[in-house]
Amino acid sequence: MKPRSLQPHAWALTKLLRGFLRSLALSRLFPVTVTGRRYVPAKGAALVACNHISLADPPYVWGALRRNAAAMATRGLWRIPVLGMILWLLGHVPVHRGNHASGLKATAKLIRHLKAGGLGIIFPEGRCSPTGQLQKLKPGVAVIAFATGAPVIPAGVQGTNVVWPLGSRRIRMWQRVTVAFGEPMMPADYPDQSTFLADLANRIAELSGQSPVVTTD
Repeated sequence: MKPRSLQPHAWALTKLLRGFLRSLALSRLFPVTVTGRRYVPAKGAALVACNHISLADPPYVWGALRRNAAAMATRGLWRIPVLGMILWLLGHVPVHRGNHASGLKATAKLIRHLKAGGLGIIFPEGRCSPTGQLQKLKPGVAVIAFATGAPVIPAGVQGTNVVWPLGSRRIRMWQRVTVAFGEPMMPADYPDQSTFLADLANRIAELSGQSPVVTTD
């Protein structure tokens, strides 16, 4: 049986929600510029790996795509009425931060999703950066990539930390956000996971308007 994220109801709900998000963008309430979307394959397994600077990142990155995708996100979101049900129906993957067993379970679910030909989204820093600068990448993204052989699409988001600053309850409209996708990275082209993570960190940094960094030590 296909993962919930790849079942017909998930795609129908995806189209409905993305239509709503795009109407907000077109109305300029939440304007967004997307570049490099051509790098995301139209079908087959792939994993988008993006920097994380705001709780607003997931809807912007997910909304910028053209196919249904399952994102790994903090389990606390599933406890929010209505939102939790939507996340479950879409087949997104909950993970409890700091819980090793939960991390392994979430990783296994995302691997299953990719092996079934799905598109995944991961924020490999593990949590929002309090400074906006790219933090050390967690090894999970490399584990998933090497376990599936799927291409990893580096991505960078800018401006979401102005729309919804960390620690703030206020969401600011009319603030421009940029989502940039980069050229796919094939795990088979790298000798080991550490080298892969170093290159991924540098590509994400560049796409998010930062200087190249290496965050694997």
